[in-house]
Amino acid sequence: MVPEEMRSWHAGVSFWRGTNNLNASSIGIENINLGYTGPEANYPTWYDFDAQQIETLGRLSADIVTRYNIQPYNIIGHADIAPGRKQDPGILFPWRELHETYNVGAWLKSDELSPKGISGKYKPHEALPNGVSEAFILTQLRNYGYNVPEGASTITPELEGLVKSFKSHFSHNGDSGAYDPTVDRSVMLWSWGLNAKYPHE
Repeated sequence: MVPEEMRSWHAGVSFWRGTNNLNASSIGIENINLGYTGPEANYPTWYDFDAQQIETLGRLSADIVTRYNIQPYNIIGHADIAPGRKQDPGILFPWRELHETYNVGAWLKSDELSPKGISGKYKPHEALPNGVSEAFILTQLRNYGYNVPEGASTITPELEGLVKSFKSHFSHNGDSGAYDPTVDRSVMLWSWGLNAKYPHE
């Protein structure tokens, strides 16, 4: 345990929204969980988080967010800042609960889960394409904050962990059967919608 004003080693090699080595600029909160069992590439078995721990996490996080005026898009998991190298907190981590109950983190509400819902409330920089486009998704993920190389247009093996991280946090959160680098319309909508709702500053 480290005082908030001091640097700890929770993040390691990391990147978010143009910043590297986030140990120097972030506060890390450790959650205890069994993680997963089985090969990561073959839909491992994930374990639920303890409800009492999540309640404590929510109250603590809400306090930190208020005191430091942390923006929702900067509430992230280890896998978001070090995809491929880290998988925690995992696809069963209750990001939606943290947002809805404690106003912590970014999320799309039920009325925002459609192109009309997003464009009616926000101002997307571009229209959501029909079908699935890996180039579009990678651009959206880079704009949101993930470490996607400039000009990347296909999901290479090196970028598969990044897609898994995004799906775990947002579009497929709670669905352990979707822990893979496959992209679909849900990934398209969430990546596009989050950028419209939380524009890069």
